[in-house]
Amino acid sequence: MTWRILAAAAVALTTGMLCWSGIADQRVPGAPSPTLLPGNSGACHSCSLTQHDLPTISDATLLEHLDEYAGLPLGSESSAIDQLLFHGDRTRTLLRSNPARLPARQRAFLERELNRTHARVFLRVVDAAGNVVTHVDGARVPLDEKQHLMGSNLVALKPHEFNGTVKRVGLHHLWTRM
Repeated sequence: MTWRILAAAAVALTTGMLCWSGIADQRVPGAPSPTLLPGNSGACHSCSLTQHDLPTISDATLLEHLDEYAGLPLGSESSAIDQLLFHGDRTRTLLRSNPARLPARQRAFLERELNRTHARVFLRVVDAAGNVVTHVDGARVPLDEKQHLMGSNLVALKPHEFNGTVKRVGLHHLWTRM
């Protein structure tokens, strides 16, 4: 049987939540087998349990991004704001130690964005005939933490469990590995 996985994540504009939507379409089986990690763990390179280090960035580079962001119109998209949000914990630390680095409005906007800590995930699996087999309807998940979501089974199959991590990668962008 051919399955088509339609995954969409969307969130409501509420305090601490991001506003984002996206869709991915993938056909399985027929996908290449995953590359297993060395050793006897049974995990593959794409497994969300596998720890992947964040790209390194120096404080000097983050301060350059703060300076660039300070000169931009409030709420505008740029690689500077994307980098500041991607490296959220480090950005918070730099803001505390450099409080006068940004104008008050820019600082308030950045802090509000840094405080958005959750996303809402919607997911559905559709068979080749277009029937929804299972779905997840708006599970609220924290960013940067591995989550396990149980699908609501609509046909007589084994229970479906989806797991992965949602990462903030920009002002209007999230990334997930499921």
